[in-house]
Amino acid sequence: MLRQDEKEGAGKKVSFAEAVERYGRKRSYSNDGMMEGVETTAADIAMHTPPPRKKAKPLPKISTSNVSGAAPPSPLPSPRGSPSPTNIWPSAPPSGASSPQPQSQSTMPIQPDASLATLMSLPNLVNHFSALPTTLQSHVLVTLMRHSTLPVLRTLHSVLEPTLARDFLTILPPELVSHILSFLPFETIVCASRVSKSWRAIIDSDSVLWRDLLRHQKLWFGGGSEQAFVTALMRRRKRAGLPAPRSLPYASPYKVLFKSRYLTRNRWINNPEPHHFTFPAHGRSVVTCLLLSRGRIISASDDHSIHMYSPHDGSLLRSLIGHEGGVWALAATKDTLVSGSTDRTVRIWDMATGRCTHIFGGHTSTVRCLAIVKPEVIDVEDERGVVQQERWPKRPLIVTGSRDHTLRVWTLPRPGEQEYKSYGSEDTDADPADDVDENPYHRVHLEGHEHAVRALAARGRTLISGSYDSTVRVWDIIDGTCKFILTGHTQKVYSVVLDTQRNQCASGSMDSTVRIWSLQTGECTHILSGHTSLVGLLGLSPTHLVSAAADSTLRIWDPDTGEVRHMLAAHTGAITCFQHDHFKVLSGSDGTLKMWNINDGTVVRDMLTNIVGVWQVVFEGRWCVAASNVPEATVIDVFDVAFDGEEWVTESVNGFYDVREYEDDDL
Repeated sequence: MLRQDEKEGAGKKVSFAEAVERYGRKRSYSNDGMMEGVETTAADIAMHTPPPRKKAKPLPKISTSNVSGAAPPSPLPSPRGSPSPTNIWPSAPPSGASSPQPQSQSTMPIQPDASLATLMSLPNLVNHFSALPTTLQSHVLVTLMRHSTLPVLRTLHSVLEPTLARDFLTILPPELVSHILSFLPFETIVCASRVSKSWRAIIDSDSVLWRDLLRHQKLWFGGGSEQAFVTALMRRRKRAGLPAPRSLPYASPYKVLFKSRYLTRNRWINNPEPHHFTFPAHGRSVVTCLLLSRGRIISASDDHSIHMYSPHDGSLLRSLIGHEGGVWALAATKDTLVSGSTDRTVRIWDMATGRCTHIFGGHTSTVRCLAIVKPEVIDVEDERGVVQQERWPKRPLIVTGSRDHTLRVWTLPRPGEQEYKSYGSEDTDADPADDVDENPYHRVHLEGHEHAVRALAARGRTLISGSYDSTVRVWDIIDGTCKFILTGHTQKVYSVVLDTQRNQCASGSMDSTVRIWSLQTGECTHILSGHTSLVGLLGLSPTHLVSAAADSTLRIWDPDTGEVRHMLAAHTGAITCFQHDHFKVLSGSDGTLKMWNINDGTVVRDMLTNIVGVWQVVFEGRWCVAASNVPEATVIDVFDVAFDGEEWVTESVNGFYDVREYEDDDL
């Protein structure tokens, strides 16, 4: 049991007890028993230095009696000694094949009284262990682990693994966390946000991460569209107050925007069979206007009526009755609806109650177009040429255009304000235009066009109007001045759009051209040619200008250069209606409603077929609504492209959001 050079003499005999004691003493002070990786101090070296050999003393007898407070009994040391300690790391080699192995429990069982004594003395052992130095504690634990069976080690591992785990996302600085997450694909980030509430809160609140993802996924459009969404969402949250206790904090607005755009793009393209139903509307009359507003379908008709339906089941919510002629213009904000009719009046409705609260007279012919102008911050140049940011208008306005060649500007009444109804609005013998000067909501009368006003667009202080006199006019709706008369079209102007991002506007005419005009100089910067017939419809987004004509085609233009990107040619008749966003174009013509991919100009699918004609189409978020006529009836078709249970915040197509931005400012 002893090496040759440690023997005191060849002829000297050593008793068995002394040999066991020497071997145990040597093993306890051997450096091989130290835990690898534990720093060794001078005190530890001194502690492990073997003392001078002394004559072995006889081993005391070990009592196996169960005495309270006594040390737990243990079997006599194995004649072959303790097993050689091995390193706990997998890379460490074994300490020797000749190391003795412990006896199995079958040869040296622990008696029941010994187990009970061990349990009773456990508190003393724990206290004694706690008083040991750290390095010695490590040594004791490693020694116990080497003597443990595999099931015991597995149990120990199940306890240690969660204890030693560290959540790096919660302990690293936010800048490092954002940098790490930026290397992950979008799908992985979504999965990571489901790991725990902590990870969900960290990932959802990282605005830098979601802005980068918007750009990486090609969902960043610019033109102020992102900031408009964020501003509107923050205002809604401010009114709603803080999140409920024990709930997750609000996600970054850019995360909400990413979800909205990502699902809008993918669900429209990748859901070939959306939920679809049809219901009758307006008998056999033409649907002249169609809106989606705050979960309501609003349709107007030449049968003098306005109806409100549920997009979930098509049930009729309200009928707004009062106009004495066909309704040809609609605009909505929150629970307020504004309508214009061939009866020459402008009516304001409370959609929550269905009441007509105001009737404005002043126009002497059909009110053909109208718009609600909401307050926004714009750049205003003063007389010295200094550009400052100001908020205009001070409160929401209504702008109306009529076949009487004029436009009028009105203050949009707030809910609860004094009701006003023009004289003669309910009496056919009187002219409702006679009392316009007494109307407290009337602001400005814009005169100058020589023919009917067919189209208008307005934002801030700027109003664009297109007329059958072949001109486009630029107005200041606050003081009523005409800033520019844009001439160049040779026939009637049917459509206009206002591009405040590029400080320009565009117009479509019966002369088959689309013209882009500078709002700074009034000059025509681009003439967009290609259509061969009337350009009756125009649409604008931050990245695309789309025109639709009676030649059965649509064209997608670059609003910066005026170059044509795609020509959409699959219809067989004049385009009667269309709407587009950054991903798609929906267009209606005789017999079909088609969806196009706006990026490559290809047809995605036919939404409707085998119908007589499509009057109107509008979409927002997950919903698409189309008004068409089939033989002997007018119907409304509703499409829901979301998968079951999906919801997302809808992004406004035109950049306007129904939020109360300003309270008590007057114009």
